[in-house]
Amino acid sequence: MKPQSVIGLLVGLLALAGCAQPAERPSFAEVKAATQSMERELAGATPEGVFVKFAQAGTGELSVCRRSWYRWHGDAVITVAAGTDTDAIIQDLEDHFTKAGYETHSDPDVFRQHRLGITDPETGTTVRVATGFAPDQIRLSSASECFFSPGGEAPEL
Repeated sequence: MKPQSVIGLLVGLLALAGCAQPAERPSFAEVKAATQSMERELAGATPEGVFVKFAQAGTGELSVCRRSWYRWHGDAVITVAAGTDTDAIIQDLEDHFTKAGYETHSDPDVFRQHRLGITDPETGTTVRVATGFAPDQIRLSSASECFFSPGGEAPEL
């Protein structure tokens, strides 16, 4: 094959590749809903005998992943019955989500309290689980997968 033919073939292939549709991009609403759903799934996995209530923040915050791409962060609190061993609940959550196929890792936080990270392997959505500011609370701090914001402007929370 002549060099001109090879170059022509490569140019044609590159032109076709440029016509390919971009990968499906999740929207802000979709990643926020998925992240809050994961928080609710954690609350739902809390044993019935100790579960008292679940409070989920409505707005959250945004951070920048890269130019025009953002990550949504949420917070929630699971309240359990007074006297409940929250470290044992967090360990149960780790076992439950590990068996369900999520990526999990645990370590102590700066106050030497149990802290657990749970990541959805399909989306990268992550929830940090830790003992709360009160003895009967478990804190959830979540982060969505990155999402694209058209025009590079951060969406309104």
